[in-house]
Amino acid sequence: MDVRRILTINYKLNVMGLVAGLFLIYIAISDKPWWILVGGSIKEHVFSAELSPFMTMITVLGRPVHLPIITYLNMGVRLSFLVAAATTILGSIFVKRSWSKKFISLAGLKTPIAFLILLFVCLEIVKIHFGIMIPIIGRSTLTHKIFLTSEEITVHIPMTAKITQEYWTALIIGIPSLIAKLIHPSEKSSSI
Repeated sequence: MDVRRILTINYKLNVMGLVAGLFLIYIAISDKPWWILVGGSIKEHVFSAELSPFMTMITVLGRPVHLPIITYLNMGVRLSFLVAAATTILGSIFVKRSWSKKFISLAGLKTPIAFLILLFVCLEIVKIHFGIMIPIIGRSTLTHKIFLTSEEITVHIPMTAKITQEYWTALIIGIPSLIAKLIHPSEKSSSI
């Protein structure tokens, strides 16, 4: 027996697709950040950012920065992820239908990759426009000059950035989505 036949229970149920759909639901409802940036000391943050496609939390001097458009974008991504999960589960259950393979979503694999690319691009834009170098991973120091009436004050703020375990979990969870798409029977093999 070949692997495709085993993982689709003789072309009756795409097991990897079902697993991928359930994992997509977990990722979509998780409010854990994928990337964290902290500026200042460990106990007293001057600024911090916690980001994922589903949530954005930014604070500056202990006060939250609220951008309504970001909230709506996060909600949109969450809803599209839930739809992708639902269609993946449906496509995995109704293996013999002609539309079922099209329902298997690769959002679980594409989203973490796109997130990292978008984060890199945004940090490069910040570097170009503001001269602030923020690492994706690691430590750095933000140097900022404040000009007063007759003096210049230079402030050095240590920054630490990291990609969280939740990001790696989301990326690894994308693998069953890819496997589900690859093993899903075509119309010819599902009619056998």
